[in-house]
Amino acid sequence: MKTQEPDPEAIQLAALAGEERINFARTLLTPKTRRDTLRTVLGLLARTPHDEARAPLAELFAHYARKGGAHDYGGYVRADIVRALRPIARPADAPLLLRACATWEFPPPAFVEEGALLRAAGLVALADLDETLARLEAARLLVDAYTDANSGEPALTAARTLAEFRLRQGEIII
Repeated sequence: MKTQEPDPEAIQLAALAGEERINFARTLLTPKTRRDTLRTVLGLLARTPHDEARAPLAELFAHYARKGGAHDYGGYVRADIVRALRPIARPADAPLLLRACATWEFPPPAFVEEGALLRAAGLVALADLDETLARLEAARLLVDAYTDANSGEPALTAARTLAEFRLRQGEIII
């Protein structure tokens, strides 16, 4: 089994702190960044959002969505991108989030649908941005034919999202 050399960018990222770390992380929002390092960067940016990352995140999502997700089988990197985008999303990002909500992935070799987490992440981000669109997507995802039998996603997130909206409006009393 081939062992992978440590990524110098990941080592440099780990050595930095504070604003310096975030600024360096933003420079790594590129398809050339190794996937494991990129996922670390996306997690960091989800916890420490910066508006300057918004455009590179959208471009990165578009890159990984090309060719039916061939660069991101299962949509796992795109789900991380959506999570990082969520706190800084603007109305102009709604089409990207709708695309996430409407993505099904059937990667080889099994060709079993694996995009449930991407659809769920898209819905959660959309719910913060546009309640009407999120309600419509949640209703559709409740009956998603490819709901994961083990996790219940994205139907579980759809049900939680609709319940949260009703709770906010005082329609549900706990």
